[in-house]
Amino acid sequence: NDNLEVQYADESGLIKVEEFDMVVLSVGLQPSRDAIELAERLEVELNHYNFAETSSFEPVKTSRDGVYVCGSFRDCKDIP
Repeated sequence: NDNLEVQYADESGLIKVEEFDMVVLSVGLQPSRDAIELAERLEVELNHYNFAETSSFEPVKTSRDGVYVCGSFRDCKDIP
């Protein structure tokens, strides 16, 4: 088959081997220090992850009138 075999150590240190049809490797994402500083200067509220605070009903509107957010500073994006 075309599946990928992944060997890893579990929480207890035991070596495990599992087979998967897809493996996605990704690093943790966080806003840049420059983006956080800019938000502070513009008085845009940040959430507890330091991304721009937005509403699910208005996902690009920030806490500051006339300032809108897009891309990865709004929130982490899914891997397609």
